[in-house]
Amino acid sequence: MKITDVLWSDSIVLNFQAENRDTAVQHLVNLLSRVRSLNTKTALMDDIEPENSFSPPIIHVVSYSEGFRLADPEIVEESIRITRHALAEYRRLKKKGWIDDMDRHEEVRRRTEGLITEAHLVLDRINREVPQPLTAEGLYRVFASGFLPVPYLWECREEFPAAVARHTRVVRGAVVRVDKRGKANSPY
Repeated sequence: MKITDVLWSDSIVLNFQAENRDTAVQHLVNLLSRVRSLNTKTALMDDIEPENSFSPPIIHVVSYSEGFRLADPEIVEESIRITRHALAEYRRLKKKGWIDDMDRHEEVRRRTEGLITEAHLVLDRINREVPQPLTAEGLYRVFASGFLPVPYLWECREEFPAAVARHTRVVRGAVVRVDKRGKANSPY
């Protein structure tokens, strides 16, 4: 049985190899959560250039199996089918007016302007303080200086102490720098 059979049929009997019904249900919930994430990412990609029917020109398909088994060709093909269906369905619902047009959404516009302003602040400071930041060595210095906070970096933490020392938190869907008390602050 394929995940697309589960998603697009009205009623279906699931036959998971599991110890009990609860385990089988949990497997299904986890699987559907991954598919929902794939569908959500597809919708976000479409909203990058909503007026361009050829956008996005390339979609990175991350299969729904990621995290519990390697994606073989069958899973990749199914991920592509899920993504294409999600994209077509998202566009259909948007055309009907059942989904907000993010290109004209005022809150999205305000948040975009804020992100652009903050990015300019960070880039201006990088350009002032790091010689040749667009070279490999410059990018290394940018990272090592902590301009790009990565508190959850797994490897090389001792090599990048300034990058891991800064704290971040998700606030309304955005990753922001926070002080030691967890209060959001300006990027620079």
